Amino acid sequence: MARPAAACHLTAAASSAPHSQSATAVKAAAPSHWPTAELGVLFSGGVDSMVVAAIAHRHCPPRQVIDLLTVCFDGGRSPDRAAAIDGLAELRDACPGRLWRLVFVDATLAQVDAVAPHLAAVLHPSDTVMDLNIGAAIWMAARGEGWIDAADLTAHWPAATASHCSTDASSAPRS
Repeated sequence: MARPAAACHLTAAASSAPHSQSATAVKAAAPSHWPTAELGVLFSGGVDSMVVAAIAHRHCPPRQVIDLLTVCFDGGRSPDRAAAIDGLAELRDACPGRLWRLVFVDATLAQVDAVAPHLAAVLHPSDTVMDLNIGAAIWMAARGEGWIDAADLTAHWPAATASHCSTDASSAPRS
């Protein structure tokens, strides 16, 4: 099985897992007057996830909320978590009319250990530590269990819903 096939198997397994949807978990955590997201991006704040978020911005209706799911296995103190927070600020600067919602997905190593045999089977023959780390992040994000910073979202929600969201080249995140 080639690597792309392994990725397809992991995605299918995560999609069919007995987990709730991201929007469902966030909806439960947010006040009822906030819109729900129909799209979530696994978001580390790195170049690849910033590009995916920018593409999502360009192709989603201007008023559609986009959830950015940041997964952390270290009690919220990972470099990816810090980069995701910084990346959110860059996206808000570049696309001020979009409501970006950072969803914090905190997982423990015990949770990863519990699903590691299943992930290893799904990822086979891709069995590096990096494959497991990425697979675990996808798996944990797919559970749809996370939290949002309500104060941060409240501070940005009125501006995002009141302004027009440009989708031309000038609204793409800057390097």
